[in-house]
Amino acid sequence: MKLGLRSAGYPSIRCHEYSAGMSVFDSLFRNLILTSQFVKGWGQPSHLKRLLDLRKVLSVRDAAYTLVDKNHQVDILHEKVEGNVRVLEGEFHSPWDKIIPGVMPSVVKKSRFQMIIPNRWQGPSRPVCIHHGGTGDHGYLIRRRLMAEPLLNDHGIGSIIIESPFYGSRKPKDQFRSSLQNVSDLIVMGGALMFETVVLLHWCEEEGWGPFCLTGISMGGFMSSLAATIWPKPIGLVPCLAGVTASPVYTRGILTKAVRWDVLKNSYYEDKEYEHEIRKKLDSPEKRTGRFSKDYSIQDYHSDVERALQRIREAGSQVDGIGTAIRQLRTVNDWKAKSFSPTSNNLSLLKNDKSQQLKSLDAEIMDFMFEMMDEFTHLGNYSVPVDTSMILSVVAEEDAYVPRDNVIRLQDLWPGSKVKVIPGGHVLSIVNNRQLFRDCIAECLAKFNTEIV
Repeated sequence: MKLGLRSAGYPSIRCHEYSAGMSVFDSLFRNLILTSQFVKGWGQPSHLKRLLDLRKVLSVRDAAYTLVDKNHQVDILHEKVEGNVRVLEGEFHSPWDKIIPGVMPSVVKKSRFQMIIPNRWQGPSRPVCIHHGGTGDHGYLIRRRLMAEPLLNDHGIGSIIIESPFYGSRKPKDQFRSSLQNVSDLIVMGGALMFETVVLLHWCEEEGWGPFCLTGISMGGFMSSLAATIWPKPIGLVPCLAGVTASPVYTRGILTKAVRWDVLKNSYYEDKEYEHEIRKKLDSPEKRTGRFSKDYSIQDYHSDVERALQRIREAGSQVDGIGTAIRQLRTVNDWKAKSFSPTSNNLSLLKNDKSQQLKSLDAEIMDFMFEMMDEFTHLGNYSVPVDTSMILSVVAEEDAYVPRDNVIRLQDLWPGSKVKVIPGGHVLSIVNNRQLFRDCIAECLAKFNTEIV
């Protein structure tokens, strides 16, 4: 099939047409994968409450950014030169563990990365791209061979491949492959990578490298987008086969089949904290719950975030920046209480679709999952990146893993960003379009050099 690109925006596709056009191969591929997700439940309610506090802080860039020490220690463990290629492997203690201690398992606390750069840079620009891993991407090998090395050889772009929490050497011993045990593990993964990416960007600046781009495929694209929201400078962003929220991924996409809904249902009804305390605090831009359901001023939101910071400090946070974060928060005046108008209610769509295998699932559990994912992953709950013209997203037209129908468009959420739509589904797009992904990264960094430097 000849590759065709449309950069002007998403195609206009009605819901029933899009559902019928989802990739059959995506569904068949998923049936070959045996791992399940969230096999132990939602996570401890006490942990989720602390995570909700931190999520509020992460939504205000000027406050969140101050929680990471600019001089956070990064240790280089190995370094070697192969021709004109310099390879470094390093590690550092995840700042997440100090900001919100006691939530991250011990084996996850050490962040590890591999970096490949030219031994001798050509010209004044020293571009570096940070690659976040997709679902099931353990270690460095796949991203190095298929993304980092071609970027270096073809474009002179250096790369950092960061190991995701709960994956590779950071995988808990009792976790089976990529099967996250709790919903809270996914939340910790995303939040930790946001702070860890800031540590790496600070370190790169100290080394004299830049400009920078963040990228990832599938889940890695989600993580890259989240990380870009707390960096206070222009930065390139190329999320590939990702979306603006993970809520449809786990309630309407193919991965819905991998979720242990029986375990989540039992946990939800056995512990009333999920329903009576946690759910009432969730902000869902798509469902218009929480702060999106009422008049909400910047002063209201600042008060909520300041109280969250105070609770984080009282819970034993070990960082020195909380006082600074509170002071920064009081000076921010550019945050707007966003109000979105989705084309339809995603959950009512799910409940009314008799063809869905999920029709027998408990509607309240589905609603709770949707709202949880929106709360923690929806880009509308975070700051808009400093320069949206540096954002180039690639999406698949028939993606059955990341449904795009009836979801806020990235271009509407982040005006100035661009989207390329490619034909096909999720899995084959990953296999067939690595060259395109790399070209988009190079295009983004070239534009960065033209407009910023």
